Amino acid sequence: MPLIERSVFQPRGPHRRRWFYDDYFDLIVWLSPADAVVGFQLCYDKSGAEHSLTWQTGDGFRHHQIDAGEANPAKNQSPILLTADRLPPHQLVERFAIASSAMDHALRRFILRQLEKIVDA
Repeated sequence: MPLIERSVFQPRGPHRRRWFYDDYFDLIVWLSPADAVVGFQLCYDKSGAEHSLTWQTGDGFRHHQIDAGEANPAKNQSPILLTADRLPPHQLVERFAIASSAMDHALRRFILRQLEKIVDA
């Protein structure tokens, strides 16, 4: 299933957001007023052991496990990010390349170039 863009609330501030999703990924992209990518967060394995990979200009990558809180919906806490060690870079990049095939080509190319840096590292 290709990533689908959904409308997203735009808070006040210097960056505009775009949000793409499918069953496996959530991708949030932050854009400058000139539409340059200043950061993105790729959340993956949403129905399993969800993780996030965040990239920001000047900071590079951070990888986290997402703790979704309690299983009880009456008591569920806000999700928190925990430090994660393992990152499956080849599988992640390959799966994102397939899922993002219908995205804006310039944005897709930019994100894939950044993701390929973690494969080469």
